[in-house]
Amino acid sequence: MNKYRIGLSSIILALLARPASAQDFAATAGLGLEYYNAPSLSQYILNRAGGVTPGTYMTAVQLGAGIEYFVLEDWTLGIEYGYITNQSNGNGYQISYSYSMPTIMLRRALAGDNYYIRFGGGIGYHSFTMSQTDPYGGKTDYSTKGVGLKFDVAFDTKLSEDFYVRVEGDARAEYTGNFRAKDLDTTEQNEPTYNSDLSGVGVTFGLVYYF
Repeated sequence: MNKYRIGLSSIILALLARPASAQDFAATAGLGLEYYNAPSLSQYILNRAGGVTPGTYMTAVQLGAGIEYFVLEDWTLGIEYGYITNQSNGNGYQISYSYSMPTIMLRRALAGDNYYIRFGGGIGYHSFTMSQTDPYGGKTDYSTKGVGLKFDVAFDTKLSEDFYVRVEGDARAEYTGNFRAKDLDTTEQNEPTYNSDLSGVGVTFGLVYYF
């Protein structure tokens, strides 16, 4: 046990003692689309606003930003914030919802001639929120939180001295659980239980600044 503690301590000290170079950090921002399946959420929307088919995939806008640090020459550790938003209108209902996804990411970064290839994954504590307006003007807000996972592959192409263009593909799973009205401790009686769990893949285009 002691040798494992010594080994872990050596790794931590090596990372802390690593000298900062001109480009130890990378800041990113991007915009894209997420192609996802959320069967229970789709059923909820269908029962009210219609227009969706449970079990099929939907498309939503995806936003993302983050910062990474080169803990080793070809490994980065960072935190990013992702955001997916969508809405459905029909039968007098207006339903808008979003996933807020802060995630700690560990990636391998392979450098080439004016490019990087990155791949990795991460985990975070994510949240789902939904706002619903019914035909009579009543408004209800729902929310829930849970674990989210993300895996991605990205290709960075050099644009200028410090800026790169990034194309990223991702696969994610959101286990954010059952949603309920914010002002209620439990769902309404005789109301089926719905959850916000999601699985999907996406593509994002963005900029990376190395410094």
